[in-house]
Amino acid sequence: MEWSGDALGVYFAHQKNDQEGRRPRDPRHIYTNPLRPAICPVLALAIFWATSPFDGSDRLFPGSNQYERFRKCLQQLFDRDCVAEELHRRGVDRDELGTHSMRKGAVTYCASASTACPSSTAVHLRAGWSLGGVQNTYLRYESAGDMHVGRTVSGLPPDSHEFAVLPPHFEERDETIENAIDCVFPGMPANLTYIGEFCLASLVYHEPYLRLNIPKCHPLFEPPLFQHPTLLSDLLAKLRGIKDRSGRLHATGVPPYVAILGKMKG
Repeated sequence: MEWSGDALGVYFAHQKNDQEGRRPRDPRHIYTNPLRPAICPVLALAIFWATSPFDGSDRLFPGSNQYERFRKCLQQLFDRDCVAEELHRRGVDRDELGTHSMRKGAVTYCASASTACPSSTAVHLRAGWSLGGVQNTYLRYESAGDMHVGRTVSGLPPDSHEFAVLPPHFEERDETIENAIDCVFPGMPANLTYIGEFCLASLVYHEPYLRLNIPKCHPLFEPPLFQHPTLLSDLLAKLRGIKDRSGRLHATGVPPYVAILGKMKG
């Protein structure tokens, strides 16, 4: 995976519609959601990296059976009283939910949750599903479509100018930011430090939210970033706003009507 522009790009070796890995390696774009940090994938990645040591391998998550690992985590979530009560209130049987529910739910949201959804072709390709017949030959991946899907599935509001928000970011990386990356993500491989820069920015930007919603004893608050107010304030001063378009980042995956809404709002 790599960071490009305003999004995290993830490459898959093989997918459901490409089991042998013969198709071109095209990135799936993942966007931050600074408006709803509880579901922001980049903030989640930042918390994971800040609390989990790097083991020197090229695996993002530990273990060799990620399917089973995720299934167990999902079942543990269903065991929580608050989740069980909500499922009961909605009349949902937990046995009807599984690992595939995430993909199916995300596809349904992308395809039907708005009157201005991404194209069905882009949604199907993002899910790794075969289009069937000659469509697999003539309808191919293109980054703009996947970017639109990426912004949609991240939970950004599709009917608002805020659909085009930028990730929390630093305009330039100086010694302070370099040192902060090293102390928050010790052992991070050199090829991930650019992603780490945006992860660090998300932690700094969402610091009030994190302190409000995560227990004080959580290991996330052990690094010097959260122990020394001076370091946090220095990084906060270098942070660019999510609506600041005067710098190096430009919003991608934005449909024309959102751009028009942004100009009207501005």
